[in-house]
Amino acid sequence: MEKARIEILLIEDDLAEADLIREMLAESRTHAFSVEHVQYLADGIALLKDRTFDCVLVDLGLPDSQGLETALTVRDQAKLTPVAIITMLDDEELALKALQMDIQDYLIKGDIAGTLLVRSIRYAIQRKRVALALQESEQRFTSFMRNLPAAAWMKDMQGRYVYANTETERIFSTPLAALLGKTDRDLFPPETARQFGENDCRVLSEGTTLQTTEVLRQPDGIEHYSIVNKFPVLGSGGQAAYVAGVAFDITDRVRAEEALRESEEKFSRFFDTAPVGITISTLADGRFVEINKEGERLSGFRRDEVIGRSAMEFYIWKDPAERARMIEDVLKEGAVHDREMTFRTKEGNVLHGLFSAVVIDIGEKKHLLSIVSDITERKRIEAELEHFASFPRLNPIPIMELDSDGKVIFCNRAAENIFGKTCFDSSNPLIPKDLPDMLHDLRQNKPRQFTRTVEMDGRFFDELVHLVPEFDVVRIYAIDVTERRRLEEERGRLAAIVESSDDAIIAKTLDGIIVDWNTGAEKLYGYTASEIKGRHISALVPADLVDEVTQFLEEIGRGKTVKHIETIRVTKDGRLIPVLLTVSPIKDASGRIIGASTITYDITDRKQAEKALKESEMRFRALVTASSEAIYRMSPDWSEMRQLFSKEFLTSTEGSSRTWLEKYIHPDDQPHVNAAIQEAIRTKSIFELEHRVQKADGSLGWTFSRAVPLMDANGEIVEWFGAASDITERKRADEEIERLNTDLTARAVELEEVNRELEAFNYTVAHDLRKPLTTTNGYCQAIRELCGDKLDAQCAGYLREAYEGTLRMNRLIEALLNFSRVTRIELRRETVDLSRMAREVADELRAADPGRRVTFRIVDGIAVDGDANLLRVALDNLLGNAWKYTGAHEEAIIEFGTAEVDGRPACFVRDNGPGFDMADAEKLFLPFQRLPSAEEFKGFGIGLATVERIVRRHGGRIWAEGEPGKGATFWFSL
Repeated sequence: MEKARIEILLIEDDLAEADLIREMLAESRTHAFSVEHVQYLADGIALLKDRTFDCVLVDLGLPDSQGLETALTVRDQAKLTPVAIITMLDDEELALKALQMDIQDYLIKGDIAGTLLVRSIRYAIQRKRVALALQESEQRFTSFMRNLPAAAWMKDMQGRYVYANTETERIFSTPLAALLGKTDRDLFPPETARQFGENDCRVLSEGTTLQTTEVLRQPDGIEHYSIVNKFPVLGSGGQAAYVAGVAFDITDRVRAEEALRESEEKFSRFFDTAPVGITISTLADGRFVEINKEGERLSGFRRDEVIGRSAMEFYIWKDPAERARMIEDVLKEGAVHDREMTFRTKEGNVLHGLFSAVVIDIGEKKHLLSIVSDITERKRIEAELEHFASFPRLNPIPIMELDSDGKVIFCNRAAENIFGKTCFDSSNPLIPKDLPDMLHDLRQNKPRQFTRTVEMDGRFFDELVHLVPEFDVVRIYAIDVTERRRLEEERGRLAAIVESSDDAIIAKTLDGIIVDWNTGAEKLYGYTASEIKGRHISALVPADLVDEVTQFLEEIGRGKTVKHIETIRVTKDGRLIPVLLTVSPIKDASGRIIGASTITYDITDRKQAEKALKESEMRFRALVTASSEAIYRMSPDWSEMRQLFSKEFLTSTEGSSRTWLEKYIHPDDQPHVNAAIQEAIRTKSIFELEHRVQKADGSLGWTFSRAVPLMDANGEIVEWFGAASDITERKRADEEIERLNTDLTARAVELEEVNRELEAFNYTVAHDLRKPLTTTNGYCQAIRELCGDKLDAQCAGYLREAYEGTLRMNRLIEALLNFSRVTRIELRRETVDLSRMAREVADELRAADPGRRVTFRIVDGIAVDGDANLLRVALDNLLGNAWKYTGAHEEAIIEFGTAEVDGRPACFVRDNGPGFDMADAEKLFLPFQRLPSAEEFKGFGIGLATVERIVRRHGGRIWAEGEPGKGATFWFSL
């Protein structure tokens, strides 16, 4: 397999160090490194201007540049290339500063080993790619959020704003500088902050996205509306760490919708209550799209019968050609007004009407808005007037005639009975106010007729005025319609009340047949009027209550009224609902009982509330009885303890107490208890406090007291309800924990000092050992390069052994340092996919020795909680050992899986290598203890000791099983 090639620029003035770095990189089994070496910073910068490298290694002590500025100069020249520092300076503060300035690694020359260096370069390249991708992502995110036409923000778990875009500043009317770090309580009125907070808590508790509408009153006093999407943002541990929100300002839309709704409501009220028939139909084919109640009454057709069909289908127009002429005039003039036309009703009766129409646009189609005023009665009156004109003197309705000068020349007996002598006077109220115009038409010989309605002293007359040119007179007929109008108005008011009532109102015959059914009944029972009319009332009654109907009807027949009876009724879909009935008799004009009226109230909510209240009271009594805490009730100002119930903790009260503070609270705690109470009363918030109390047994104890205010409909406190918990033992435990923490802190300081001394010792040993090794290694290379052709075979062999000995010694030092670090590295626990990690190790082993035939059997889905870096070291050693010890097998098999051991899950690495004697199993995990059978395999004897320390640091254990010639299995649990 061809190795991946990595281009390295090394800026190092020490040639020996440079050669050592080359050799370390040349030993890599997975990558081929090409190293370009320069000794001066200027030469390195010049190369970076013309060439591209995968990574730059730079020393901080160069002849032409010193310190961190050297690495920063390289970083600025090669912005897209990862830069790592290689230095003799073991300065942790400088290393942290370098990493903060986009330097990818800080390596100490004495600590560098081949594997570490290769891994550092690979990680630096990957980190740089990730950093660049992250930077590009952040730039896209910033640009997106800056141009987003919606407010977006993020809060931490304490409700503080940690991010907000510029649109948030506009919607919240708060500068971004004043927003960050603040909570909703700092920025908004209490009610608004409460609303925002409740929505945040709901998102965090449910862990899902919440879409809602939030209202914010701006400084201009106007409420602004926003559609808000709130959602949790997870942290590194997979738990919610932030709550984020995106808000779209819909204030203008809400206001427009409110205005439209008001307009539609006004139109709807006018449309439904107008005293004329109104229809809307398509202009093209005349299909009805709407009809009002008066239109239904006039035509006799229900709304559901006509919608979607045309008037021509019902033969509503007595003369179809009349409609065609009307449509032609509407298209020509845009509208027609008050045309007398004749229609047919559903029953076939003739309806005379004044017809008006106008073209309107609905959507993208043209429609015809038609209005019909019923003049059938007026036509009938006119006909009757014509009939009585031959005998006006005997006509029972008032009749008058005026000459062409407007003088009253005739009053019949009926008119004289009403007006007396004033009948012939010009002050007669039946004389039209526009009489001069009528007289003008009369003189022009224009036969005309007019209708008027006249009110006189609470009486109403429908007045018909005829111009009769052949007699040169104006003839006036007046019909007293006072009683008819009163009855119509009364009937209209009653019908409106019944129809608009939310209660179900049903009229039925004494036989129980339903004859009337209002909208409230339709909503309650689910039947439309057309579905239920004509059916027996028992259709609404459960089978076991049918006798109840017979009893009610018998009582109604005797003239009684059944009031406020609670019973059960059944809806169209079979639901049983509790109701309250009042049944009253219906009488005709003569007082005869002809039917029954039932008013039905749905009491489902009341029944559920009564049940809930009863259950709540039972739960409260059970809670008080079962609770181990002290339960108490306080007056609104806490001046009176109304009740205290406690089993053993505090002394229960027999009645109310006004000296409870002195009786129960320790004197030293009374001031701050009282202060906390007053603050809770002032803010109408929950009272919470820990303080000392006098216990029932006379001893001094601690309590955590918590009380909530109970408020009335006006938001005023009517009582406090609270509970006091005995936390005396917890307080004592807290004091003991505090003492133990103090002792542990002192011990930790001592251990930290020992660790620092041990780390200093390790560094000194590594540095002192590596320095002569580096020198010896350098001289060996120099002799080989300068004198290699002059040495005989024996001397060349000695030189090769010395050189390889320095390399083995260097690797031993690196292994010892890694072994030491395992016990000191701070554990960073996370969920680790061991299956994926094992496959990565297997791929690296195959790449290092592609000629071997090894089968890896790795089980999927093995995940643990641990430190990923340390667990990688453990798998490197375990799988590497299996690879090494199966080297003599032509068909090697290495397995990684899990099994249950003693009731707990454990991982294992198994191979078919030479195995071992179980008598030697305990030596496997001791440093530098190698089994006699392992002498033929290379190693230092600390790999398994390193694994044992890693597993032990994870709170687990490791053990081995084997048999000579039958392979080995290494088990570990975490």
